[in-house]
Amino acid sequence: MGRIISVVLLFLGIIVAIPGAASPTNPLPTLQDRLRASLEDMDRGLAHAAQRLAQEGLQGPQTSKILAWLCAERHQAIDCAAIDPQGVMVVVEPAHFKPFEGISVANQPQVERVMRQRQPVMSAYFYTVEGVGAVDIEHPVVGAKGDYLGSVSIIFDPARLVERLAADLALPAGAKLFLAQTDGRMLYSGELTEIGRNLRDDALYLQNQEVRNAVERILDQEEGQVGPYQYRDASGSVVRRVCQWTSLGLHGMTWRLGLAQPAP
Repeated sequence: MGRIISVVLLFLGIIVAIPGAASPTNPLPTLQDRLRASLEDMDRGLAHAAQRLAQEGLQGPQTSKILAWLCAERHQAIDCAAIDPQGVMVVVEPAHFKPFEGISVANQPQVERVMRQRQPVMSAYFYTVEGVGAVDIEHPVVGAKGDYLGSVSIIFDPARLVERLAADLALPAGAKLFLAQTDGRMLYSGELTEIGRNLRDDALYLQNQEVRNAVERILDQEEGQVGPYQYRDASGSVVRRVCQWTSLGLHGMTWRLGLAQPAP
């Protein structure tokens, strides 16, 4: 319980917008660039796979190889799938996800959007039919005559992505990174139990109007700084912190990337 309070209270304080602000010890700009580059790499890979599948066929002899390549080149990937026009996963890679072939995902919002709009999408964090929490980037597969053949999808773990890209970054002493959707859903936190939680729905958050107001403003602003502020951590000690954040995203989905650290 104390851990949850500590993470929620990372957002507590007075907010002042500081566009572009960064200190020499602030890893946010570097991590933001790396995350953006990784999302763009997955997007390019999906575009290439969609072109290949449009030529080879959604269930052609090369489909498994195309999907296996898409996953193998991207370490954060969980699986990649070819989805038919009715929203059924017809081919899935890697091989240990083959049992999920034939399952319909037509009711998933991002699949519905691709089927309806025939444009690339990135989903919100959700729990997949494979039983994992993930984000999905998906591209339509369109034939030479403009006919909709289906889509190609890559689901990935944003927490795994942050951990890998931040592994060599020198964080200020006592600092913690976080990644959240603008709806409050935690995609990455130093506390594993926080991943997948929504700060707007958390009981502790709802009980504290000051925290609620601060979180809402952070989620509403593309970048800024909060604090200094103080709270009692899990041990009962009084802690003073500052927190700053920036934003990135893809296909209309936006993430907040932040750093909370001890106040000077």
